[in-house]
Amino acid sequence: LHSSVDLMPTLLDLVDINIPERVQGVSQAPVLRAQLNEVRHHVYAEYDESPPHHRIRFLRDHRYSFAYFSGLDFGMLFDMDADPQQQENLFTSPSHRNTVSHFYELLATSSIEFDSWLPAKISHA
Repeated sequence: LHSSVDLMPTLLDLVDINIPERVQGVSQAPVLRAQLNEVRHHVYAEYDESPPHHRIRFLRDHRYSFAYFSGLDFGMLFDMDADPQQQENLFTSPSHRNTVSHFYELLATSSIEFDSWLPAKISHA
């Protein structure tokens, strides 16, 4: 699994330049060099459009595609092995409740991990 944010750290790694500490992406060089099969277990993407203020967060792992629409209490979950055309939304399926919960947890941790890195505060009000 690769993300566009992986491009810069991968290129830096391939030309042996230190990767800055606070880069969102990860180097895919070990995968390209066939040293590892993967460096990611999931990928995360954001879509913020205004107006009308749509905020959507996406996650994809090796099996599922998950999307959450902020403020709409709506989401999408597709089993990409069984349904690669994404025809059956499993988001409200009782048998996939644990999978949806797992993706909510991943969403929370990924949102924190990829949130913008603002400069450190030098004073508190």
